[in-house]
Amino acid sequence: MNIRELSSALLSLCRTAIRGDKLDLSGVSLPHLQSMTYRHGLDGSFYYILHDAVKNEEELEEFSKAHQRLRLVTIKQDGMRAQLLSLFEERQIHAMPLKGDQIRQFYPEDFCRPSSRINILVEKEKLALVEEIMKGEGFEEIERDENRISYRKSTYIIVSIHTSLAKSDRPFHAYFDELLMRSPLSEGKEYIHAITPADAYVCLLEYAYENLIELGASIRLIIDLGIFAERFEELLLHREVRAVLQKLKLSRFAEVMYQLYRAWMDNTALNGSLGLLSDLILAKGFYGTFENYLDATYERKSTLRAIFLPFHHMRIAEPWCVSPLLYPFAVFGRAYRVLFRQKDRRDETALPHLARGLTERERYAIWRSVGVRI
Repeated sequence: MNIRELSSALLSLCRTAIRGDKLDLSGVSLPHLQSMTYRHGLDGSFYYILHDAVKNEEELEEFSKAHQRLRLVTIKQDGMRAQLLSLFEERQIHAMPLKGDQIRQFYPEDFCRPSSRINILVEKEKLALVEEIMKGEGFEEIERDENRISYRKSTYIIVSIHTSLAKSDRPFHAYFDELLMRSPLSEGKEYIHAITPADAYVCLLEYAYENLIELGASIRLIIDLGIFAERFEELLLHREVRAVLQKLKLSRFAEVMYQLYRAWMDNTALNGSLGLLSDLILAKGFYGTFENYLDATYERKSTLRAIFLPFHHMRIAEPWCVSPLLYPFAVFGRAYRVLFRQKDRRDETALPHLARGLTERERYAIWRSVGVRI
């Protein structure tokens, strides 16, 4: 069972859950596929679908237990989110729930879309008071960066408190700084805000951009964006929304995300650089460096095939090869790598590895190849 077969089965699960297509898992390793759904954030109703496909009683019991845990975690998260927002309202702290809370309602009915954590945006001026509340509720701080503090209360209850949704060096950082106070209040609340659909989409895009630069986000995020874009197609075509995406330099990124979503859902082939990007996101860092990806791709092919790569592969393998005019010189570099450099090959049957990914130069090259500037 290799990564391509697993990815194909994974996308079959996606289409089955979203559109109700027929599921084909012939020859698929269920333990591997279960791991893939977990690592890509595609738990939820995928466990229902896999549950129906399983014949072995022991595996069936494991699938049932896993789904029960997911449902329980989701219920606990919903209760904790409501409790924290209630405390923020009492202490007069402007706050707004983010991400999964908005997108969940647009999925098909009974589709369990669990989140790895609760995300809440709060006013920066009240951060010290928020920290006091979190500690008073028994949360332990586990991570802190420029715009976010993450807390854990139990194994499955993780809360990220955000003071901004974009890094200070991102274009139009002020757009995100003003997001909370310009958003409308939730019904019956004086301090709890509800994000607008346009802002929710822009925030999802920014989150996806920051994460997919590392090729570390789940494919569920791309499905989130696709479902959202289809639900609010007219709104997202509005010139004001398009102007915001252009200012934030997210226009091309939004186009690429939707192209991936449509290709995955329609089961159409993606060629060239976009197909390569799709492969790498599905593999989710599985091959480590791009050289390892190429080793796995060409291991059963001739040495010449491994040297004379297609240009869309060559421009990533040799990131300086930005023009077809440089291709002949890149071939010499490839010949050296293939003939003389020892490879660090990985077993394709191993489970996807979360900790490894492309090098920084390789990441820049793959996104540049599809027209996204990072």
